[in-house]
Amino acid sequence: MATTEAIKSIKIWIYDLSPGISYKNFFTYLYASLISIALFSAMGFLQPYVLNANLGIPRGLQGLVSGNLGVLSEIVTILLIKPAGSLSDRIGRVPVLTGGILLMGLGYAFYPTADTLNDLYVSRAIWAVGVSGVSTTLSAITTDIPQNHCRGKLIGAGNVFNNIGILMVTLGLSQVPMYLMNNGTDAREAGQAAYWILASFCLISTYIFYKGFDGPVLTKSLADKKEIKFLDLLTNGFSEAKNPRIMLAYIVSLEARADLALKGTFISLWTVQSGMSLGLTPAQSLSKAGFLFGFMLAVGLITHFSWGFFFDRVNRVTATAVSMFFCATGYMSMYFVTSPLEYINLPFFALLSIGSATAISVSIGLSGQEATPQNRGSIMGMIGLFGAFGIMLTQFIGGRVFDAWGPSWPFVIVGMTQVFIMIAAILVRIFAPGGKEEKQRLAKTI
Repeated sequence: MATTEAIKSIKIWIYDLSPGISYKNFFTYLYASLISIALFSAMGFLQPYVLNANLGIPRGLQGLVSGNLGVLSEIVTILLIKPAGSLSDRIGRVPVLTGGILLMGLGYAFYPTADTLNDLYVSRAIWAVGVSGVSTTLSAITTDIPQNHCRGKLIGAGNVFNNIGILMVTLGLSQVPMYLMNNGTDAREAGQAAYWILASFCLISTYIFYKGFDGPVLTKSLADKKEIKFLDLLTNGFSEAKNPRIMLAYIVSLEARADLALKGTFISLWTVQSGMSLGLTPAQSLSKAGFLFGFMLAVGLITHFSWGFFFDRVNRVTATAVSMFFCATGYMSMYFVTSPLEYINLPFFALLSIGSATAISVSIGLSGQEATPQNRGSIMGMIGLFGAFGIMLTQFIGGRVFDAWGPSWPFVIVGMTQVFIMIAAILVRIFAPGGKEEKQRLAKTI
């Protein structure tokens, strides 16, 4: 079989693709960016509806329950995401990706039928198994597709599609329960319809990924079966941490991966509780949350588009420090928010969106710059593993301080940790800034 180096590379607009990556692979990646983030975020975003409409969880316990469900997801992810990344190096990206998206669909199908908290935990665990495979594989595909000098721009494009996907959930799917209830459907069945729409998208995406990612790079093993054992792949991600820039990427992923879960769980819950305190139903409150997320994502779209160009024109460790500055400022500004339903607080949510839009880009882009093709799945698995730890900590601590101290405190605490990550990035920039490819050396650097 020919190596990917012997296969001609192609260019699509401003994106130079890696050898062996086809037009079909590229456009399937954009679709994957659109749908995957919608399927990741919808679980936390719709969850307050289930807690209120299905189970009637008291308001004072909803933060704790939400946090515990998030912790369960991340325990499953911690156990599986690293093996999933290594397995994708061994057998190819597509088998792991399609298996994961099917399991996510199964979790979504069962979740709104829950009658007890134990039912929720079982469904959430099934969903989390699927997320482990999908998230680590798509991260690896993100680094497989572009050549290094344009990786930041492609990640930026992917993030734009991410935001459009989340808009589909927050402005589209969030309106489904209220629409159905206004037409005579009861609250429980209205919520079930929203979740089963998500399950249907998982099934459709399985076929699209199977066909669209076909080719010599993404469907085949990237590891030499005669030279690299599966257990070696499991340890490769750990051994790569000797590189300070990869270690920095791992640390950044602690908060970057937690960002989506934190916003999806606690801003949604905060908005629903604020709406219900004003006499709104869970469906009406969820609709209000959708418009808030729509505003945040509009800010994020603008940020993602411009950030990709900035990221490719500066040293990527510099970009990491800048990103952490924006993140820390945005998260800690939540301390001044009294209610997410008050328009006067929108500038704070805009600042939060600017920071969080940059974080995942620097984590994936920095690690992708340093990783070899044979180890990318393992390194992306480690990115996911650190991210899972970050999500678990923020869900565990956040759920408790949400109920005990107030809804802004999960964000304030994360903002404080981002200050220390910014300092770490500055130190790496001083002592181990790293090199650039030829095309990057031709770009203006900071």
